[in-house]
Parts: sequence; C-alpha cells; structure tokens
Amino acid sequence: MQCFAESALNCPPEVAVNLSFYEDFQETPADVELLLKAKILRYSFNTWKSHSSVNKKYFEMCDSRDIASYPVNVGVLNFSLLSLAQAGKSIGIVESLIKAVSFFSEFLGCGPVATHYNVTQMGNFLNKVCPKVTNKKDGLRASHIRKLWDQMEEIGIHNFKKSTLRSFVMAVFMHSTLCRFSDAASLKVDDLIFHENYFTVNI
Repeated sequence: MQCFAESALNCPPEVAVNLSFYEDFQETPADVELLLKAKILRYSFNTWKSHSSVNKKYFEMCDSRDIASYPVNVGVLNFSLLSLAQAGKSIGIVESLIKAVSFFSEFLGCGPVATHYNVTQMGNFLNKVCPKVTNKKDGLRASHIRKLWDQMEEIGIHNFKKSTLRSFVMAVFMHSTLCRFSDAASLKVDDLIFHENYFTVNI
C-alpha cells in the first residue's frame, strides 16, 4: 500500500499509514488499495496531475522538518503559503496550494483543510499582500481580421479545409456584427437578408 500511495498519488509512502480513516477500515492492505484505486478513478488524470504538482511545495516543507504530511500540519501549511508569498508568487498560486492540500486531505480521509480557521485567516492576509495576476486577453481587432484576409488571399481560398474556412467566416462575421458565437452557430440561410452591397441578419 505504501508503494501504491507513492506511485499513484505522487506523495511520500508514509502518507498511507497512521490515518484514522483507514485504521478503522478493518480489512487487508489489498482491500484498502482497491478502495483507494476506486476513489482515484472518480477524478480525471488532469485533476491528479495539477494537484500533485502544486502539492509538492507542502510535501517538501514536511520532509525538511521530518513531519508526517498527513493529517495536515496547519502550521507547516501556513509556512508553505508564506514561503510562496515571499517568493513573489501570485494569490492564485497560494490558493492553488490550499486547494491541493485540502484535496489530498479529504481524499485520504483526514477531513477538509481549506475551511480551517487558521488557514482561512492566512489566506485573507495573503490576499492583501500577494500580487494578483489576470490573464486578460485582447479582443479580436480589425488588424487581426485584416491579417487573416491577407493570409487567405496569399495562400488561396481553395487550399483551405472546409473547417478552416468555416472558422474564418465565423470570426469575420462575429467581429463585424458583434454577434455571439452561440447565436451565430444557430443561424440558417433564411435568416440572412441580402441587399445590393451588404446583408442583414435576423437573430
């Protein structure tokens, strides 16, 4: 069971021992391993991958102090959060660590951590001092549309796949009309009203 915890959960093997939830589960190690595998399949691979990579910071803190990772030591967790803040990490990274540690804690039967009073207080404090990073993207500009037109003319419209042409037409249409994709995707030919130099659309 220790090897399973180390390989499947990407965490120290001692995590699987001395947990009250599994100590009360009076079955063989093979049965406990089967239970863990069943619980693992409840989540996608990307969920495990993201939480495991973020959780590494907490594991390193516990390992350096020779402290068991689970049940969660709130003091070590808070120190891990402070270390992220000192390194200039954003509040998003801090919150990701809290979620990851809490995710594993609940999975292993140790109960939630994110709602612990000391953790929430530390989170509120770091929310005031850590930088906030937003991945705001620029909208589709007329210059982008012009560049797309130039590429279409240079390569030749007959050399594009139908799916590429469809995406191009949708991009140009939505930029020109400010129409949302959900509305544009449901349009029919009867909804287009053609005029001499332009057309209007019934939505």
